[in-house]
Amino acid sequence: MAVQLKNRLKNGPVDPERATGKVREVFDDILRVRGVVDKDKGIASGINILWTTYGHSPTTLERNWYCNEKVMRSGNVPYNMKQSIAIVVATAWGCDG
Repeated sequence: MAVQLKNRLKNGPVDPERATGKVREVFDDILRVRGVVDKDKGIASGINILWTTYGHSPTTLERNWYCNEKVMRSGNVPYNMKQSIAIVVATAWGCDG
């Protein structure tokens, strides 16, 4: 399995515009939840490289997306504050997505 995933990763992240099946379902959910679809740019503008890389393994993508959402939506810290913290940390680390 590790060899298969390594071979798929050689092709880069999954193109959201060409995603099908479970990967497309999760990508659509990401877009719905985040509300970041730019109709002029297509769906790729709303799916960052983390999720497109997970897209090589639909099970991993689905598990991590729903786990992420559960963490973000639970607890005493508001969702918007958690999102703001994530953006600050990503920026500090030089992430582009």
